[in-house]
Amino acid sequence: MQSKQLKRQQTDKILLQAIATSADVDAFLILYDRYGQRLLRHFHRSVNNVDTVFDLSQNFWLYIWQNASQLIYENNDSAERLFFYMATKRIADYYRSSIHKREIPLDDFPNLSDKDHPLRHRNLIIARKRFGR
Repeated sequence: MQSKQLKRQQTDKILLQAIATSADVDAFLILYDRYGQRLLRHFHRSVNNVDTVFDLSQNFWLYIWQNASQLIYENNDSAERLFFYMATKRIADYYRSSIHKREIPLDDFPNLSDKDHPLRHRNLIIARKRFGR
């Protein structure tokens, strides 16, 4: 079992090198077939929006394609571990970004004047108590 895992790690490294040196589409597809579904599930467990899951996954694989030469890891490590680490960082980046935050356009709020503002009455009471008016 351990030798099978070692062979896979070596194969992954060779595949990444093939992508980096000669833009080998077949090598990329092998990595994608090997890890694509598991990474998609990883994204889906963390992000509930299906469109966002697919965007994160697509951007992840685009990064792998464009930056394979920079994806260097130690011999005792694996592409699998590297990929899941990178995916987790992308999820954290997504939650830190403003993209996931729900923005509510001001047009969605009712047009309230100052006299109709719900806190206006409360603020007037506090001001009267404080300043004796």
